[in-house]
Amino acid sequence: MAQIAELGAAFLCADLALTPEPGEDHAAYIQSWLKVLKNDKRAILSAAAHAQRAADYLKGLQPVIEENEGKQEVAAQAAAFRRQAGRGNHGTAQHHMARD
Repeated sequence: MAQIAELGAAFLCADLALTPEPGEDHAAYIQSWLKVLKNDKRAILSAAAHAQRAADYLKGLQPVIEENEGKQEVAAQAAAFRRQAGRGNHGTAQHHMARD
């Protein structure tokens, strides 16, 4: 059922803060939804439930970074950036700001 895939994609985009763009066949796709909903008023509920399970499954496949590990990684990246900036590296934001 295409509605499950579409809803699942929408759920994942929302979780990832992505804004999907409608395709060229968007109007025809909406028409197909309307036909399904006219024949089965509960189709949207069933499709949404299946889509949520699929989205949860896909999210479960992603590696989990524990909060402390994530904080340590960000701190290490920030320290590396500060060291690089302190060497007068021409690719740093400080150098670009000084030039402008």
